Amino acid sequence: SVTGVQTCALPICVTAKDDEKPVLSKNGSAPGKAKVGETFEIPVYSASVGSGKTVDITVYVCAPDGKTTVIDSNCNGYTAASGGTYKFLIRAEDNLGNIAFDFFTVIVEEK
Repeated sequence: SVTGVQTCALPICVTAKDDEKPVLSKNGSAPGKAKVGETFEIPVYSASVGSGKTVDITVYVCAPDGKTTVIDSNCNGYTAASGGTYKFLIRAEDNLGNIAFDFFTVIVEEK
């Protein structure tokens, strides 16, 4: 037998990992081609996530000159100021850091 042994309770920290990324859905479609100065329709995105999670959707537009801007994720139209290839990147991130992406390209031609 062991004498003089003490027992104590130790705290245990358990971290649950959630790696389930948001699921993006889009309403509408990208036109593929458009004209300078004319507003063209772009898809509006939404995302579903698990219970108790929230999600932020950000829409980035990379213009032919390399300048990237952020537009409202509820915006369903875009007007290009110059000709060239516009790349749209949609990023959805939940409050646990899980990320989903989608993208499309629109070629804008001079009138």
